[in-house]
Amino acid sequence: QEGAEDPNLVAPVAEELRDSTDNAQRADAASKLRELATDPGNDADVLAETDVVDNLVKLLDADAEDAARLAGLRAIHALATRQGEILRHRVGCRACVDAVWRQLRPFERVVEPTEEEVAAAEEAGAPKPEATKRMVSPSNRIVFHALRCLATMASSDWESTHLVVGAPEGVVELARDLTPLCDVLKPDSEVGKVDLIRAKATRLIRVCMRTRIGRECLLRRGGLVPSLLEALAPVAKYEDAGADAGA
Repeated sequence: QEGAEDPNLVAPVAEELRDSTDNAQRADAASKLRELATDPGNDADVLAETDVVDNLVKLLDADAEDAARLAGLRAIHALATRQGEILRHRVGCRACVDAVWRQLRPFERVVEPTEEEVAAAEEAGAPKPEATKRMVSPSNRIVFHALRCLATMASSDWESTHLVVGAPEGVVELARDLTPLCDVLKPDSEVGKVDLIRAKATRLIRVCMRTRIGRECLLRRGGLVPSLLEALAPVAKYEDAGADAGA
């Protein structure tokens, strides 16, 4: 009908993401949101859903399976590529950035006993082993997509860079621990042996090097040695001299 408003395709997806208690359904909703986020015509509807990023962050919870966490990271990345208002007022918030950084660290997960462990217990006449909590490392796919999100967020402007390194007010001493990022470039890093992950970590470091605050954070909070910092030429320094000074 001529003159009719375009339907809001984001609202039902946001509702499913908000109300569903099933991680598989929420992951599916996140995948739909990622597709919708690629269309600039949906920007206003995304901005209207004030809790959509909060619900994506919940998908990054350690208890969620990798498929759900990946769906959340991909949707966050899609929103970050929109830049502008969506980046600043949705994914570009401390809670979201913190949640993405957590994906690079080992986390506690409930692990069910394997069939072999159950069979061995039965053969020995012992009680069936119970589920245990163990510290597990994130999968390579999780690490790659987390770095991808952070690099996209940080590349918007100097304020976004400082938010990603954890020094939005320009105070290096209060910046986040950046060793999980810088450790990827160490020769003995297992995850760093994956070319795509190493390339993405290098990209993020180069983006963060665009400002003085970013460079100092990498040195003092990431343990990046000066020689390596010099070898990794930044993508391009921001032209705003005040930004480079950390203003």
